[in-house]
Amino acid sequence: MKKFHFVTLFITRRCDLACSYCDDSFHLPISGPKAPQDRSFEGFWDRVLERWCPETEYFSILGGEPTLHKDLDKIIQYIFSQGCKLGITTDGRLEWEKYAELVDKGLPEIAVSIDSLEGNCANKSAAIKSERNYRLLKDLYLDPIRRRPTLIWCTVVTKQNVGEVVAMAQRAKELGCIFAPCPVQQGYENSLMVASQGHNSAAHPDDLARVGEILLKNYDELSLAEPMSYYELWTRKFDMDVVWHCNDQLRAPSIDYDGTMWACYALQGQQSSKLHALRSTWDEILQASQKDAIACKGCSWNCLYTSNGITDGTISPANWV
Repeated sequence: MKKFHFVTLFITRRCDLACSYCDDSFHLPISGPKAPQDRSFEGFWDRVLERWCPETEYFSILGGEPTLHKDLDKIIQYIFSQGCKLGITTDGRLEWEKYAELVDKGLPEIAVSIDSLEGNCANKSAAIKSERNYRLLKDLYLDPIRRRPTLIWCTVVTKQNVGEVVAMAQRAKELGCIFAPCPVQQGYENSLMVASQGHNSAAHPDDLARVGEILLKNYDELSLAEPMSYYELWTRKFDMDVVWHCNDQLRAPSIDYDGTMWACYALQGQQSSKLHALRSTWDEILQASQKDAIACKGCSWNCLYTSNGITDGTISPANWV
């Protein structure tokens, strides 16, 4: 068995948008003196992947916005050539033909971020990507020539869009997409740096519960990424102390654009140890992961593991708590 089920590659921290629920460090400028310098495939990512591919089942390629990296196609081709599963999450900034070219080079899965069905988000970035990603999914789904990738409609559920979740799930199925909602929960701002403003943007537990009940009722008619047990958790009345996490068996490190890494994808804070992806031994990485699992207060980001086909609903929610 490989050491890691799921490894996230933050190949860049640069992004063309700045969504309200995203931490500032994940949408740094595209260019200029404050923009971080992306590492090239030759001499950096090839070395990282040469070490990590033999021990990893699935790579999730993120940013920032991963399509801003000039060597994204080389990264995809290498991972594909090693027989690993992979996918990217994008804000849809490219024309659909460019994504289709990445599919031809080995990309089997594209998750696009959509925050509002009607583009009525108060946040300008969320409205922009929602409108253009709906077009992107439609174009990729209707493409009659190329091989169609697995398409995932990814929604961060906030208090602004919780009322649209069911309609988005229905629209996703019409477009041949898997629907993967990820709620920003109350009280996780210390353990979930990715959503550092979660305490301001989190949907009310009662609203999440109502949405969860509808999704459960219509589960068989919708193309939902998570197991039914995930939505059953939504129906609880969450308070500040009720949390769940992904279970240490998932083993899900994240490698940053500069070659450093966190032992856990979601737990990126003062309690977590940051290591070096190339220099740290496997034992050091696994020990840090186990330590994080003990310290973790929990988060809702475990939906990423099921939406990318790693657990497929086989892990009981009893093990998430």
